[in-house]
Formats: sequence, structure tokens, C-alpha cells
Amino acid sequence: MAFILQRRALVKQVQHQLEQIATINEPTLVEESDKEDPTTIDIEAVIAETSAEDAYLSIPGITRQIDQDGRWYYDVGWTDEEDSFNPKRWPTTTRLGSTFLVCVVAFFATSASSIDSVIIARAAAEFGVSHIVESLATGLFLVGFGAGALLASPLSELVGRQPVYIVSLLIFEGWTIGSALSPNITAQLIFRFLMGVSSSAPLTVAGGSISDMWSPLERTFAFPFYAIPGFGGAVFGPIVGTWIGNHPDLTWRWVEWLTLILTGFCIALLFLLKRETFAPRILHLKAAAFRKYTGDTRFKTRKEASDASETSVILKRSFGRPFLLCFEPIVISFTVYLTINYIILFTFLDG
Repeated sequence: MAFILQRRALVKQVQHQLEQIATINEPTLVEESDKEDPTTIDIEAVIAETSAEDAYLSIPGITRQIDQDGRWYYDVGWTDEEDSFNPKRWPTTTRLGSTFLVCVVAFFATSASSIDSVIIARAAAEFGVSHIVESLATGLFLVGFGAGALLASPLSELVGRQPVYIVSLLIFEGWTIGSALSPNITAQLIFRFLMGVSSSAPLTVAGGSISDMWSPLERTFAFPFYAIPGFGGAVFGPIVGTWIGNHPDLTWRWVEWLTLILTGFCIALLFLLKRETFAPRILHLKAAAFRKYTGDTRFKTRKEASDASETSVILKRSFGRPFLLCFEPIVISFTVYLTINYIILFTFLDG
């Protein structure tokens, strides 16, 4: 709901800006056929010359630029330094609230990774397998975490943070139901792995969401505010799981049903209160509104102008970045450190 209201407000801003220039004069646009080859002219001189006769350029945040194909386009940006649609310029209370929502989602996502570690004995007895085999349900969830991160993080750079949160958690709900209804150990292990894949978004995308809203200096306080509850869920899960495991009237499957309920609560919070924070995506929606109400397809963001008609390049760049980082020494070192921490933590939980 918050995202829908955010988009409507953005459209109203565009309509208001177009109405303002319509009351002054009709925009004089430069036709494609009238443009000279930009490689043979002084681009800055032409921009200065055409600016005076194009009313669209009187709209705050709209400038003339040249795209990668050498064609004119209207670059859509923020209206000013204090644009209220810029996530970094939101009120502090709004940014804190949005950060808190990210923390809540990450908290319950990580709790799902460890909540079944304390009901291994009961599940193993029902499926007729050893405790070691049943412990794979926890281990495969963590493997899924890592695999899903390779998809969720770059995908959020393409479609925005909010759709990735909502869709991934909805898929997570489906896999959770499958795990709760598993008729055998094979089905449970498969669904637990898929749960890990789809629940990785709250952890991997959350860092981007926080960076969207806070300046580099402010992140020194925002990231600890997120990290403590975000990674504390792995400790909270076994506490709840122990209560379920020792309750005489509840089966071990209730750890999955509880996860389903808590995730549904998170989805409701995200839908009602969370707004899009990825600046390029917000500007993309703004540019789309300009294209819709003017009929001029030359309204673009800087990112759209540089990536025009090259979907394969976009996908290759976005999904290739995680693999490029695999060869960075600092990334390798930090990954090994975190891996050891997770091994120690979840070994104790399963033990």
C-alpha cells in the first residue's frame, strides 16, 4: 500500500509540473530530423542554444543530455537537493521506520534457518532416519541462503527492492507449506533448501535498502542497528523451537507453521508500510510518468539512456558482479570468516 501511494504521489508531481508549464506556453521540441550529427558539433553549445526554446527544460530536474547512441533525451532527475522523493532526504523518522521493517523481516528470516535445529530428534523418529541425516534440513537451508543471494541481490538492482522482498517472501511461504506437509525426509530436505533460496532476500537486499536511505556517515549507525536484530534471529529460532518441541500437544511440524505465520505478518508489514528505496527505480517510475503524459519517449533516466535496448548487457552485468567479487582477496577472507562463524553457531545449535 505504501509503495502504491508513493507511486501515485510521484505521478501527481509529474502531472502538476506539466500543468505548470502548460499554463505558460506550449513546449517547443526539437525533432529528430532537425538534429545534426552530435559528433560534428559542440554538444554543450547546442544544449545551451536549445534550452531557451524548450519549455520542458523549465521543469526542475529535467535536463537535455546525449545517450550512448548520440541521440537527444530528457534526463529525469531529482527536482532539487531536498527532493522529498529521494530516500536520502526522507524524514529521519521515516528512514528509521523503514530500517526497522527491514530488521523485522531479516530477524524472522534468520530465525527460520535455525528454528528446526531443536526438533531434529522428533522429526528423525517420524521419518525413520538418523539425527545426522535430519540435521541436513538445517544445513541445506544455509546452502540455499548462499545460492539465493546470487539471484536476489542483482535482481533488486533491476526491478527495485520492494518487489524482490514481497515476491521472494511469498515464494518462501509456499516452500514453507511444502516443508510442513513433507511426507518423507527427501521432500523435507528439498523444501528446506528452497526455503533458504527464497529467504535470502531479506539479508542480501537489506544492505542495499539501508545504503539507499542513509549517507556513508549515517550508515555507521544504521548498519549495526540492522545487523544486531537481523542476525540475532538465528538465536531466537531455537528458543521458540524448543518450546514447540517439548509441548505434548504440538508436533515438530509446528515450527514450520509458526514460520509461515510470522512470514505472513512480515509480508503484511512490508505491503502496508514499506516504500521503494532504490533511487534509480524511483526515477524510472518518474520518467515513465513523463512518457505517459507527454507522449514523448525521450524522457529517460541516466541509467535507461546508457542501457537502452541492451537487455542482455544489463543481465550479464547485474548477475555477473557477484562472481567477479569471488576473486577479490578481501571478499574471500571475509567470506571464510563468516563461514567459520556459521559453522560454529549452527553446529552448537544442532548439537
